Amino acid sequence: MALTNSVADGLNIKKMVTIGCADSITDICMNFVRRLELKPKVGLLLKQKLDVRYGSDIEKLSTGVAAEKIRIPVLLMHDTQDEDVPVKLVYDISTKLKNKELYITEGLGHRRILWDKNVLAKIKDFFTN
Repeated sequence: MALTNSVADGLNIKKMVTIGCADSITDICMNFVRRLELKPKVGLLLKQKLDVRYGSDIEKLSTGVAAEKIRIPVLLMHDTQDEDVPVKLVYDISTKLKNKELYITEGLGHRRILWDKNVLAKIKDFFTN
């Protein structure tokens, strides 16, 4: 999310890779409190606190919003069995990017994807070609 916002704000890079990227900050807050087994109201209060702290609707920093401004090639990587960030989100984000490639894995989850030899080879190929 930080990288997509940086590129949308003018960070000058030629290509970008995201792996298991979340989209909505509200959804992140709600998922966080759900995992802690807190009431949903706590997630909404957390999001409101972030709005106050940053002086505007924090949702403006969501990946999908930033993606609409990105023109460089982006490789989006995600696993179908990611339990932290649903794979549906990568498809939603991809609709907002002009120049993207999707690479979907299976059985790696949210963390093992980072160390998979095929994923690493795909990233190397993306940056070298």
